[in-house]
Amino acid sequence: MAKNKEQYGVEKNKAIIIDLLGSDYKAIVCWGSKKFVDGIAVEWGYKSGIVEIGDKDNACIYNYHGLQSIIILKEPPKTPLIIGALAHEADHLVDDIFEYIGEKPQLGSEIHAYLVARIVEQTLKYS
Repeated sequence: MAKNKEQYGVEKNKAIIIDLLGSDYKAIVCWGSKKFVDGIAVEWGYKSGIVEIGDKDNACIYNYHGLQSIIILKEPPKTPLIIGALAHEADHLVDDIFEYIGEKPQLGSEIHAYLVARIVEQTLKYS
């Protein structure tokens, strides 16, 4: 599922919802204006004004207990820098999933690598 506004063929604002662990846990990856990102966060239960990316950051992640994780990208994932930042934040998101299910993070495990790859792959596929 994606929400977006198009400008000259480039999607300025977009949110991609990725199912992980069936429908129990989702990854939300988004980029765009502060107003757009805030609106996505509010849709997923966050308070308005809490979820935003820093001016010097390429990506960041938000995860509050009981809410789905949101990865915010500075811009669409079209450059190595932003794709690398997406992979970095996806790794943190997978750690959050292990915490959510009551397990210790499985660094280096096949399931950890699979989940990171799914987040990156689905984001690139729908961006």
